[in-house]
Amino acid sequence: MNWKYVKTLLIVLLLAVNCMLGYLAYNAYSETAFTDLSTAESTVRVLAEGGIKVSADMLAVKNDSAKTFVGEYSREDYLLSVAAFLLGEEPNGIFLLPSGIIAEGSSGKTVLLHNDLSVHYAAADEEEQTDILPLTDEEELKNARELFASLLGYNKEAFGGMPVEKRGEMLLLSVSQSEGGIPLFGYDCTFGVKDGKIVFADGKHFFGEFAEDGEAPLLNRTNILLSEKARGSVGTVEKIELCYVLYEDTKQDLLRLIPAYSVSYADGNTSIINALDASLFE
Repeated sequence: MNWKYVKTLLIVLLLAVNCMLGYLAYNAYSETAFTDLSTAESTVRVLAEGGIKVSADMLAVKNDSAKTFVGEYSREDYLLSVAAFLLGEEPNGIFLLPSGIIAEGSSGKTVLLHNDLSVHYAAADEEEQTDILPLTDEEELKNARELFASLLGYNKEAFGGMPVEKRGEMLLLSVSQSEGGIPLFGYDCTFGVKDGKIVFADGKHFFGEFAEDGEAPLLNRTNILLSEKARGSVGTVEKIELCYVLYEDTKQDLLRLIPAYSVSYADGNTSIINALDASLFE
């Protein structure tokens, strides 16, 4: 027996097996990581039968991935701490509302905080009638962004490139909150700064930190839209975006970030759907 040829044959067979295993592994990865065009087109036809119109290009994409996050959260303690943070002092008075609290500082200024984490604070209302103008000087813009980041507890690059406006002596910045590059749905807040202090806040913002809780196995976009069909939704889909929804876990005093999809329709309606089980967030 010519061992030289046997050795060569074994090497060739080994390479062939490795190539086959590589192909099978890639094929399995592709099936779980991507939605192929034929699957997308089939889904489009099924959705159309139920009254949902969508482009196959929106579905034939790499499947999304996201982590879950948690943050410590006791509603009463949180609202009081935010009130103290914005007022710059412990509140003199607290007035309970069905939807949240009103906290009053020694100067008579008040912070309105709702249970849904929306906030309204205006310590510079004397400037409300002043025109709002864009801040254009590059050095002033850089310094303003770094000031906002410092006061709100972000790193100094967090607001790079974001526009800043002026209303009299007050600087204004609109913040869209996100975690890991994924937006928190509906968490947009405008902040105003004057004399190095936050004097204005209007919108929804979480004044806290989240810790990573693990990788979340997400449903893909075809499954999300099929769940919409099952609920009887109809319309033309204009946009599908991955986002986070905040969920209050009262049993464990935690605030959880749940991965979700926002599905925007041409008629202006938007569905927010849990990316883990396809349930609809009301």
